[in-house]
Formats: sequence, structure tokens, C-alpha cells
Amino acid sequence: MKRVLILLCLLLLPLTGRAEGDEKSWRFVGFTRYRDAMYVDMTRVTEGKDRTLTVWTRVKPAPKSILRNRLQGEFKKARRSVKELASVEQQKELDCRRERIRHLRTVYRDREGRVLIDRKSPASLWQLVGPAGLWRSLSDNVCPAAAGKAGPT
Repeated sequence: MKRVLILLCLLLLPLTGRAEGDEKSWRFVGFTRYRDAMYVDMTRVTEGKDRTLTVWTRVKPAPKSILRNRLQGEFKKARRSVKELASVEQQKELDCRRERIRHLRTVYRDREGRVLIDRKSPASLWQLVGPAGLWRSLSDNVCPAAAGKAGPT
């Protein structure tokens, strides 16, 4: 029996390594206004024809996060429970030169990474952002990377 358990652990070890590898691509950016950690996936930063950047961010809301309360209605419409929520990933388009941002897609995931809700907003409007806060931290990480410079680690 002991040999079977050891063999099973050895077979599952590559699966856990792959999940950790995926996690390594996410760089900590800062905290949202709800005090939830935000990350950016540096492997999925792409530059568009108009020199804007498309990036993916991830927020992992705490169990008692205010964000969970704000999402109750959306989850209810989708016939899901906000208790299933482990992370919120957003595809954002950034215009570093004009300091503006727009949200193209929001994907809510459970602990296993399965999609709970997937909302696309390709026609979302640009929003101007201030020179400080989470925008500054996100742009400091992403905008220099697009210009060929290394951002903070």
C-alpha cells in the first residue's frame, strides 16, 4: 500500500509543478481599494497597432472582501454563488501615453480555475486614470516592459 501511495505522489508531482509555473507569470501589482491583492500576467502583455497594450490582471478577493458583496447581484443573475469565487481575471487595454484604461473582458474563476462567469465588453469606453494609486503601479510594471525596459520585480 505504501508503494502505491508513493507511486501516486510521483505521478501527480508534475501536475503541481505545472500549476506553480503558471503562477510564476503573475507579478504582484498592489492592492485594490477593497484591499484585495492584484497581479498582472507578464507573459500575456501584447502591443496593438495603435501602441496600446492588452494585459491580463488577477484579483484574489479575501473571504470577507467588500468585492464579494458588490458581485452578489451578478452572481445571482448567473445562478452562481459568490462563495465559489476564487479569482477575478480582467483583460484590460492600456494606453500608457494618454494614461487611460478600458476593461475588455472579466472572467470569474473558482479554486480549480474553472470559469464561473465570462463577460466580454469589447466596446467599453476609455477611462482616464490618475497619476497615482494602482494605475501607477500597473503601468510601472507593464509600460516599461512594452518599451523594452525591465519593470520593477
